[in-house]
Amino acid sequence: MVCTRILRWPGGDLVTNAQTATEGRLCVRVLTPMREVIPGYDYAACGDLSGDSTDHRVLWGDRSMATLAGRELRIEFFLETGPKAVEHQSTPFTCKLTLASRAEITRSR
Repeated sequence: MVCTRILRWPGGDLVTNAQTATEGRLCVRVLTPMREVIPGYDYAACGDLSGDSTDHRVLWGDRSMATLAGRELRIEFFLETGPKAVEHQSTPFTCKLTLASRAEITRSR
């Protein structure tokens, strides 16, 4: 699990560059600065983020990060691995945050 520092979301979608193992997936949730889940943005609601792509658009049902513009928050990433990934002891994974709007993320505090 990786969690960002507190940041002020500038608007736009969250897009990740990620590569998961064959049976793995990347899960994302959005938290308040105090690390409480923002309703509707938990792992369970996160859309499927698996495979190898430089353009995984993160959605929670029909919700995107665009609705959280201007809010202070944290983003938490969890790499869920399948049986094969664990068996081979190799889970290639990289994650890079970018925005569809290409706006700059500003760190708060």
